[in-house]
Amino acid sequence: MCYHYGIKADTGKLSKRYKAKNKPKMPVEKFHVNAFDHESMPILNSNMEWLEAEWGLIPSFATSIEQQLSIRTKTLNARFDSLLEKASFKDSILHHRCLIPATHFFEWQTKGKGKYPFMLRVPDVEIFSFAGIFSTYTNANTGKISNSFSIITDDARGFLGEIHNTAHRKPIVLKPEFENKWLEGVFDTEMLTNFQIPEKVWDAIPMPKNSKDWGQAPLSNQMSLFD
Repeated sequence: MCYHYGIKADTGKLSKRYKAKNKPKMPVEKFHVNAFDHESMPILNSNMEWLEAEWGLIPSFATSIEQQLSIRTKTLNARFDSLLEKASFKDSILHHRCLIPATHFFEWQTKGKGKYPFMLRVPDVEIFSFAGIFSTYTNANTGKISNSFSIITDDARGFLGEIHNTAHRKPIVLKPEFENKWLEGVFDTEMLTNFQIPEKVWDAIPMPKNSKDWGQAPLSNQMSLFD
């Protein structure tokens, strides 16, 4: 599962990190993005162009406002193993793949009756990319044409499974050298392990229980649970 992530990088850093044809127009530095707020975030399409997209994929066949508001809460994540089986995702996985830049994401570990949040990041990769899909739809209320996205998830079998120890899910985070292959459609179940940043290299940083305090959390207070 991935319902919370962040990006601590300005447009200059993003432009340096990705060889895109344009520059992101929106402010991008957000320490905590909550999926259920359906915020607009920067994504890169297969033409290496920056787009603004709301979190929560709305397929083009959802034409009423009721459909659009209902479906976007169910498409924040998309399970890799059932992408082609879901009408909401099928067209996007075949034709509209994207990269979603981030510097960290958040997950909760269950211990007894308590849940404890951690920030996950890769020390050697300042900005990484979630594998994503997107769609373009027309807002039924305003008539505005907008983009929306979903983060692809997979089973968490190692360290990340120890953190998310209830559902054992994780977002698919691509090795930088395989980002273009994802956009080109070269990706299947046999490639999952090779394309992803290995679970063992992630660091888990304990966070305050109240997410309102996360912006003040000392990032140097680093604790790896893998050792």
